[in-house]
Amino acid sequence: MLGSLEKEIMEIVWTKGEVDARHVQQVIREKRKIAYTTVNTVLSRLVDKGLLKSRKVRARGGFKYVYSSTNTKESYEEEVIDSTFNKLLKSFGKVAIKYFSENLDLSKKEIEVLKKKLEDLDNE
Repeated sequence: MLGSLEKEIMEIVWTKGEVDARHVQQVIREKRKIAYTTVNTVLSRLVDKGLLKSRKVRARGGFKYVYSSTNTKESYEEEVIDSTFNKLLKSFGKVAIKYFSENLDLSKKEIEVLKKKLEDLDNE
């Protein structure tokens, strides 16, 4: 899961495609004050988490790092949902399935997928 600033930065990267820290800072500064060093730190953490990749490019007076996502926003969201859902199933099993089936508007196919997941858990 991402923190609020990490999520905001990832949204900028997903929208722009490729960014440097200065661009990210400028976008965020349209809403609020943020230090360049803070942006750099968060970008580095997102690289460490495997969500961003960086490359060094020539710039005026030296070089800078340019960042891009390792995954699409949709793929990231699917991974988070899958991980969260599997944790819920492992922790709460049938109670989680019951909750989902009662509180979500699910198709018959989606219900069957949930049943299959539950059966798989019972077989572990």
